[in-house]
Amino acid sequence: MYKKALIALDGSAPSFRAVEAAIKMTGSIGEISLIYVVNLPHVNAPADGQIMDFFPPQYYKELTKTAQEVLDKAEQMLAPYHKTTKIIESGPPAETILHIAEKDHYDLIIMGSRGLNSIQKLFLGSVSNKVLSLAQPAVLLVK
Repeated sequence: MYKKALIALDGSAPSFRAVEAAIKMTGSIGEISLIYVVNLPHVNAPADGQIMDFFPPQYYKELTKTAQEVLDKAEQMLAPYHKTTKIIESGPPAETILHIAEKDHYDLIIMGSRGLNSIQKLFLGSVSNKVLSLAQPAVLLVK
């Protein structure tokens, strides 16, 4: 039995299949939280080299609206089976998911895998691969 599960969502079909997998496991999970990480662009300030977020406020507002819609849909899918908590964070997705999982003591992370090919992984990286490699809790990847 898992005490706390964190389901990472990005609005893709694989992320909603992760929700479906959690539904099948509801008897084995105590608490379920849904997380959407808003990935904001950032720039290095030339004078001091500090990294700063750089985005128009409307851009952030739209991304947050999308995040809320995705979390609402996942919450509706889980509602007949399990009560959930919704989390919206901003930052690099893999690092943010790992930070929340560690900080809030989740013992299971559930997320979709987009199935990038080798070349895409080389140039784009993979959030799910990074989480799988670095996570302390168990990770369930759903295709």
